[in-house]
Amino acid sequence: MDKSSARESILRKLKSHDDASIEEKSSLIREKLVSTDEFKKAGYVFIYLSGAAEVSTMDIVSAALDSGKNVYSPMIVNGNIETGIIENIPSLRPGKYGILEPKEAVAKNEFDIIIVPGVAFGMDGSRAGRGGGHFDRFLTKTKGKRIALAFDFQIVDKIDTETHDVRMDLIITEKRTIHIKKNWL
Repeated sequence: MDKSSARESILRKLKSHDDASIEEKSSLIREKLVSTDEFKKAGYVFIYLSGAAEVSTMDIVSAALDSGKNVYSPMIVNGNIETGIIENIPSLRPGKYGILEPKEAVAKNEFDIIIVPGVAFGMDGSRAGRGGGHFDRFLTKTKGKRIALAFDFQIVDKIDTETHDVRMDLIITEKRTIHIKKNWL
């Protein structure tokens, strides 16, 4: 499926889900993520801060901070994602798109896990974001296991990708955990 078609189809489905449904599914996804070895062993976690119609991540941020992990999230600076450090949740402030951001950028590009948003994901780890390329540009400059959080209806067989697109290593939905086989890449 081409990225544009995948994005359009899934965005329609996302808009049809109410907040209660999104929160219920997000809770299941959170529980699955925090029980993974990847999360338990991670000392350095990069995680997106959720906006509307995305898997909610604030409870994951809280769990990571409470367990002593170093937590980082995106900051949009001049149209690019920079790494911001999260000291605590009250220190976050609305950023360019109204999504919460840390107030301080740091020079860090290696993490144990990188938790990535997206609109649609393929079973081969392919990803379609919102179309701005922010995360793909960021991911090419970072190291860490890439974990996508998604609602199960956001999963398609395959998304046609371009050379600059970065694939996920693991996709977690409320119904399943998809380990991406490296030979698919």
